[in-house]
Amino acid sequence: MRKIFSLLIVIVSISVSLNGQVVDHDPVMPAGWMKGATINLEQPGINGSIYLFDNWLEGTLVMKNGRVVDDIKINFAGENGDLVISRPYQGIPTEYQVIERDVTSVTTLALPGIPKRHFVNLPIDSIEAEGTGGFFYELLLDDKAALLKKTYKQFVRAKQTEAYANGANDAKYVLRTEYYIRPAGSSDFRAIRLNKKLISGALGASQSSKAKGLMKKNKWKWNKDEDIVQLLQALSN
Repeated sequence: MRKIFSLLIVIVSISVSLNGQVVDHDPVMPAGWMKGATINLEQPGINGSIYLFDNWLEGTLVMKNGRVVDDIKINFAGENGDLVISRPYQGIPTEYQVIERDVTSVTTLALPGIPKRHFVNLPIDSIEAEGTGGFFYELLLDDKAALLKKTYKQFVRAKQTEAYANGANDAKYVLRTEYYIRPAGSSDFRAIRLNKKLISGALGASQSSKAKGLMKKNKWKWNKDEDIVQLLQALSN
């Protein structure tokens, strides 16, 4: 598993620095994207939606050349988390499947009741034990420790149930969530689920006892990612 601490720092510093400098806000879609071509990823006869978000989120893209594409709505589709954006084209709501290698990060806007979210495009094999290509991981924390969240829609095929049951199970899209943690002092990410045993194991013996004390003292929950972010920050201080 490759070391990516410096890569995360670069990505975050790019997005932060944009707040203090003039950037190239793109008034139109980049020419390499599928301008004017509506894509329809919904499939009849399948329960659920292929899209990650039920309601598309307003946000911005930061591209590798420094361009910022804004005034758009954002979503991700399918098991690969394909980035899809929506923006009117000639007055008609149009969806575009983005050439993801051109994009370094995606940030959704904070709205009443909707928190700001930041996704970074990272090589899968730098985070996970298997896989190629890239994925937009949600960056929950990038400090001395780091925490990434991977969410996607998995297609589950219909299958015949046992003989005594009627009909078949429906084909459907199921929401999947995975977490990857890099404790302070480590260069690699480990896959975890949000529970006490796995998080403690990932932290190691030197930090697990302190972590349990902090969780109890602050009444944090092992199954809430926002609480685990606070835990990792406390352990790094």
